[in-house]
Amino acid sequence: MKNGFTLIELIIVLAIMTILGAIAVPNFLNTSSKARLKADIQSARITENAKALYESETGIILNDTATEIINKLAESGYLKKKFLPQVDKAVWILEDQIIKINISGCDDAIKNLYDNLSDDEKLYVKKS
Repeated sequence: MKNGFTLIELIIVLAIMTILGAIAVPNFLNTSSKARLKADIQSARITENAKALYESETGIILNDTATEIINKLAESGYLKKKFLPQVDKAVWILEDQIIKINISGCDDAIKNLYDNLSDDEKLYVKKS
């Protein structure tokens, strides 16, 4: 009797691995997209807190674009670094005096994640 696998056994193992891969890859991509969106929400919260502190301490209301506000906060030491959006095609905006992440230009997978956010998280995200 010879040692080794038959062609049928190898094909069955390959089919099982393909099925598992077809299940795992979309879940992984969805998880990483969700993590990037959550990171952007946290960055918006941190920036908003730094903005509120800056305005409280200096008495100057920041009405520039979100990018200019982030740059000013970083230059004045209220932020340790300038945050960049982690989600592809997302941009920082200033809406109702709150710095938000605008996902209107993002793909549908990111927009679908919006529906699963808590109300507190939705405060920092603009969908459309």
